[in-house]
Amino acid sequence: KDYTNAIRLEGSNGAFYYNRAIAYMCLTPPDYEKALEDYDLAVKLSQQKYRPLFNRGNCLRKMGRVAESITDLKQAVELEQSKPESHNNLGLSYLEMGKLEDAVDHFGTAIQ
Repeated sequence: KDYTNAIRLEGSNGAFYYNRAIAYMCLTPPDYEKALEDYDLAVKLSQQKYRPLFNRGNCLRKMGRVAESITDLKQAVELEQSKPESHNNLGLSYLEMGKLEDAVDHFGTAIQ
């Protein structure tokens, strides 16, 4: 509710959409569709793209849209190559796609 009010006041602030998307993901059950809509806007409006891309990629994987999650997580890895969580989650998406070599590569990078 607070993020929705903040968006009404300043709809061009990507951080508000990003934070509301996280709130949608924390619901029981998560509202992946609403979260995805907000992550899309956060990616579009935010200057810092890493976190919105990373979280949108995770959301897409949880929705079963694994190929799209790989696209976002690859971009997140390119932006922040030293973040092990990006490599780990990209590895999880590759694993779900049956791309075992790619998954192992990213899991290995994540634990270095």
